[in-house]
Amino acid sequence: MLAIPSSEPGNGPRISIMTYNTLAQALVSRERYPTSGTALRWANRSKVLFEEIGNYSPDILCLQEVDVSTWGTAWKPKLQEQGYHAVFHASRQKKHGIAIAFKSGKFACSLHMLVDYDNEITEGMERSKITDNVGLFVYLSFTPEFLEGSSAPSKKGVIIGTTHLYWHAFASFERTRQTYILLKLCKQFIRNTKVLFGSDLTFYTYVAGDFNSQPFDAAYLSITEKPIEYKGITKNALGRSIAHDWYGNTSCVNESPDPENFDFTDETLKQISNIQALHNSVNLRAVSLYSIAYRHVHPENSGLDNDKNEPLFSNWTDTWKGLLDYICVLCEWENTDNTAVDSLLEFTKASSMRLLSLLRIPAKNEMCSDAGLPQPCMYPSDHLCMMAEMELL
Repeated sequence: MLAIPSSEPGNGPRISIMTYNTLAQALVSRERYPTSGTALRWANRSKVLFEEIGNYSPDILCLQEVDVSTWGTAWKPKLQEQGYHAVFHASRQKKHGIAIAFKSGKFACSLHMLVDYDNEITEGMERSKITDNVGLFVYLSFTPEFLEGSSAPSKKGVIIGTTHLYWHAFASFERTRQTYILLKLCKQFIRNTKVLFGSDLTFYTYVAGDFNSQPFDAAYLSITEKPIEYKGITKNALGRSIAHDWYGNTSCVNESPDPENFDFTDETLKQISNIQALHNSVNLRAVSLYSIAYRHVHPENSGLDNDKNEPLFSNWTDTWKGLLDYICVLCEWENTDNTAVDSLLEFTKASSMRLLSLLRIPAKNEMCSDAGLPQPCMYPSDHLCMMAEMELL
């Protein structure tokens, strides 16, 4: 973990959160991962995965691509051995799902909500094509053990969500629709929690997972830049996504999902305007923790291909490399200009948290250029785990 230089910890309780796409064994093939060798075997990968999680021992763990077939036989018992309770959710049509695990000595899960994007109506839009992508929210109340020896935090618990958004390169619009649903349902979950447990409750709120979106993609920008206004390559990618028959289309190898120029139809512009208005109607904004602080701890690997100061990659395969995973804090948005990256001071003021440290992400020159992940012993997935530690104020 890399300590944030300007963050002197006080006496508030500390919380650590990890997100990890663990690579579903159901998706593994020699064709997809030609240079991974024996690292593809579940017996080898699982040992490293559980050791890695155990070594970092995050308080809260957001997992994606967890095989349905091994959830009850491997994941759940191994997590219990390490002191976790967990909630799991998967689409009926997929062989893998997502989970949120939490240290049972520090938190109690009082409520959870399952999210199925295909079942959600998006105002002014036709029903989306089926993607089988899901999300999950949990409300975690603090135990006396978590609060012992610390100053009392200003809020009464944690609401955290995780998700795995649709993967297709030409599905920028669908991912943007899914992030709108994610924030909208987070608001609903907060309301439900207050109805059940007290209207005066306030929460430290997070969302972490595999967004399958880079920092220039509309799905990322729509939640981190408020008010959002799509322009340039971001808008072009949305237009291309709407116009392209991306669902089931495998003939787009030579086309760019992020074109420099695009001819918009009136209907395409209408759909883009609609999703932009929907995102701006939700008074929540996401603050990516690596975006606000990674430049302070690892400047050589911050903002190299983006203007958000994010690291270069979290996914490293033989055919593609880039950033897809994020840990975000959700803050109230008061219709002010929050299009720029927050400073650490602005973040603390908005969230009632102090960011203390971030897990180091390897630099490009530290990776094997001619081999993708996973690799034996060190990298059990094609994604890297990401982790942040905060003090609750």
